[in-house]
Amino acid sequence: MDISVVKNIFDSILAGKFTKEHVELLREQLLLLEKENQLLKAEIAELKKENAALKSKTITEDFQDFGNFLLKKSPNGSYFSTPYCPKCKEPLSEFSELYVCTNEIIHSFSVMKKETDKAI
Repeated sequence: MDISVVKNIFDSILAGKFTKEHVELLREQLLLLEKENQLLKAEIAELKKENAALKSKTITEDFQDFGNFLLKKSPNGSYFSTPYCPKCKEPLSEFSELYVCTNEIIHSFSVMKKETDKAI
């Protein structure tokens, strides 16, 4: 569907140079656009669902969820000691006595430290 066709028809209508054929052509083009829009919306919904499933699969394959943090699995079956944020899956940064998420979600260092020590 070429949008320039619709634009040219609208330009003709605005200039007062339209015919019954213009109106019919515009109606046909609008129907095509509506069908295309519906198909694209359905495709977007399917892609969003697929994306969510892939993200979930990746997280369960690469990480172990310990509630308020994740640990990444190592190739030998144990876990790396760096905790990850369960929301954004980014490594938590140590800041004084806190672990800080890149999304500014703060986790208590002492609670996190004890929990990561138990998990490893």
